[in-house]
Amino acid sequence: MTGSATTEMVNYILTGLTLFILTSRIVLTLLRRDQIDASFALVVSSILIVVARVVANIYYLRYGNAADAIKHANYFDETNHEYIKIGTILVLLARVLITAIIWLQTCILLIFYSRITRGVNWVAKVVTVTWALVGATFIGIILVTFLECRPISLYWQTSPDPGQCVHAYGQLITQTVSNIVLDLLLIAIAYPIIGLRKRTIAEHITLYTLVVLGTFCIIISILRLVWVHDSGSAQVTRSLWASVQMLVSAFVANAPNIYGSIRALRIKKSTAGSTPTQYHLSTIKSSKRTRRTAESWMKMDDDDDIALDPNRTKYDQPMPPATTLHEETVPTPYVHHADSKDSTSALNRLIETDLEAPSLRTRSSEIRTQ
Repeated sequence: MTGSATTEMVNYILTGLTLFILTSRIVLTLLRRDQIDASFALVVSSILIVVARVVANIYYLRYGNAADAIKHANYFDETNHEYIKIGTILVLLARVLITAIIWLQTCILLIFYSRITRGVNWVAKVVTVTWALVGATFIGIILVTFLECRPISLYWQTSPDPGQCVHAYGQLITQTVSNIVLDLLLIAIAYPIIGLRKRTIAEHITLYTLVVLGTFCIIISILRLVWVHDSGSAQVTRSLWASVQMLVSAFVANAPNIYGSIRALRIKKSTAGSTPTQYHLSTIKSSKRTRRTAESWMKMDDDDDIALDPNRTKYDQPMPPATTLHEETVPTPYVHHADSKDSTSALNRLIETDLEAPSLRTRSSEIRTQ
């Protein structure tokens, strides 16, 4: 093909790193025996799509496509025109697959941010808008991918020259702009996390790292657009920068879960051989929340969800009844015993109001007579 062997090798290395990140998350989730959720299903789907894209890349880089055949007419001849058609169709398929991979990573990150920012009203509205844009932009990109050349046979036509549509600049610009808009919305959703209280320096660094990585995704999208345009939409260059963007998106979307899983496994391993600790009752109050926040990249405190919601008020829970974690006898609380006069007046009030017990009324009259 037109690209160097080194460029193709870098492309496959980037794809391999992407598969490593996605597979690591799957393995760590299974080791922790976490509940299978929507994010897990999206990661599995991402792995399958990445593998499908690798297969498509191997063949379309071998067969070529119409855009490259027009620029390098001496390399291609009429005998391999059928291969050019197959390669071009695989290119269109690969563009759909790379869009699906990047958009799935956006969904994974959106689910993550939605969980840890739950309770902020304006964030909930932004999340709803972002989900709608994820679906709308994905459908729009797919339509542009197949309809930029009309009829679609122009995509694999080499003679006469089909025009600029075979370079698919419209598809590239639509995908890049949509991706940048979604990244900006994700940064806006993550913004309230930075303002959380009781953060250590290390946790603040971690939080800002998330924002920096989101900004880096935007920079990669812009660089991809510039380099592909400068290369004349060479397929090797498009594939290389698509792999770069895929790797960065996969890292940003899955790094929080991977980091949290590794930390949880370390804690579990370090406490496995230790003696049982006597816990206060307050430390066993929310196992469901503990499982949910263990996935996050940063350490979330029990009160962070309350701090996020300005409309909620923090109440001190009353002390539970006397209890113990061991089979011990609990001391009986002190009870004030009333004197005889208080007992007599209480008995008289009970007798006077109990209209359903005639025997007690008779007994009360006897007491008054005496």
